[in-house]
Amino acid sequence: MNNKIYFIITHLFFINTVLLAQYNVADYIYHDKILGIDFQTDFGKENYKNSMESINIDNWSNFSLHEKNLFFKYPSYLKFKSRYFPNNKEICDSVYIFTYYSNVDSASHYVFSFYQTKEDFDDVAFNSGFDTSTSIYNTYNDPPPPNERKPLWVTDGRTGLMEADSIIGKNWNGLIGKNSIGIDIGSGIGLGDKTQIFLILKRTNECNIVFDCYYDSETKCDFSEHDFFKIVEIFYENYNHKK
Repeated sequence: MNNKIYFIITHLFFINTVLLAQYNVADYIYHDKILGIDFQTDFGKENYKNSMESINIDNWSNFSLHEKNLFFKYPSYLKFKSRYFPNNKEICDSVYIFTYYSNVDSASHYVFSFYQTKEDFDDVAFNSGFDTSTSIYNTYNDPPPPNERKPLWVTDGRTGLMEADSIIGKNWNGLIGKNSIGIDIGSGIGLGDKTQIFLILKRTNECNIVFDCYYDSETKCDFSEHDFFKIVEIFYENYNHKK
């Protein structure tokens, strides 16, 4: 084959491959218009959009701090309690913890929390169960040189470290991570999924707002990341309306 023709064919193939890769990546980047954030999803952005729009909140319960004009809704099968941490000077108020009681193991499982804090992004990330690592580069096909490897946010599980995805926006920022953990399946310990997410709303002259979420296969409830983002959307719509 003529070298010039071969170069054109291979060059076009390379461009097409790059464009296809870019399209595939873009197809899995979901933009939440209400929160103004972008994040990667395993479901595809159209499926994610349809799932968000199909959530019925008619029977959800109300949560409000009237004196601070803070309000949101949450699934009624969750119960909440407030905890005050007098020794933690960074927490501006109580931490409101939402749990699910499972009849399977007769125990309450943490699902998400809401609180106000003086802490910044990094501190909240660590408190939400994320960590940083450079060893995650060992899983890359083409890792950067060791001297160029900056610590990345990761989650830890039974299958090892997995890189977390950034949630990027003008006002809200956060992380979403997924991994596998060991869970009790009755006949022994099996492999289950876990999801952890946090979102922080930075405020200039007030404490930052944080929503923190963790749920896994052992929780045995229908709560999903779609519910989590819907809760924060409701909060933010009311927050902007009250400003």
